Amino acid sequence: MPWVHAPERLQRLLRTLHEIGSCQEPVAEQWAYLVDDHGPGAQKDGIVLAEVHRPGGEIISALAGPWVRPEPIEFYSRNANHEKGRASDANDWARLHRCEDAERAYLGALLDPWRGDGKVRPVVRAVRLRQLLLRAADAAGQETAWRDLMEELLHREFPFLLMTNASGHVAHMTFPGGASALPAYPDEQAFGRAVADLAAPRAPVVMAAMGPRELFDWAASAKAAVALNVYRDPSSPLYVFLTSVQVAALASGEKPAAKS
Repeated sequence: MPWVHAPERLQRLLRTLHEIGSCQEPVAEQWAYLVDDHGPGAQKDGIVLAEVHRPGGEIISALAGPWVRPEPIEFYSRNANHEKGRASDANDWARLHRCEDAERAYLGALLDPWRGDGKVRPVVRAVRLRQLLLRAADAAGQETAWRDLMEELLHREFPFLLMTNASGHVAHMTFPGGASALPAYPDEQAFGRAVADLAAPRAPVVMAAMGPRELFDWAASAKAAVALNVYRDPSSPLYVFLTSVQVAALASGEKPAAKS
């Protein structure tokens, strides 16, 4: 059964991880290595090799993807498990059950983007979309990376985030060469970083959510370009630029070419 329909499975996993992390003695011996570290670039773009040494002498290896730096996360489940531990130690079973019910409801809402009212919420980290945006930015002119991104944009339901003022106005961003576009952010984390990058906002910043099709329809009606934000790391924002012609194609349900 998918986790979205069984948040108690994720709850049990988080509880187990919390108990392992809270042990005074390590449950299993673990190591982490950076092989052939040639400086900051290697840590930013390097690939992590994960190895598991089995008791019988076998070694299982797998490429675990790029190195990921620690990033801000929400601490609800960690704090909930601390509270459950205190309730259990005090034999306060009513309090323990209340904590478990609240955590299960929280996890269920987190796993189900529709959250019971039919509306799709923004996500905290749009992992897949980030990867596609980075591939498209790094492989400028390569049709495969662009086509994969366009396919995602046409079928994506999770909304983009826009930075507005109190009146709902979205300011255009000007790029090198004089081109301007409406900046759109893939997730809450990217939006937060963009707000933090504003040295001193002259007015309150408001986060507005807009579905991909709604965004492209609106931008196409204004003949505007759209710049899709992605962060390579916390201090390196990139933008994938969609011209007004490409935006109009997406609004019509078509996949635009990379050069149009």
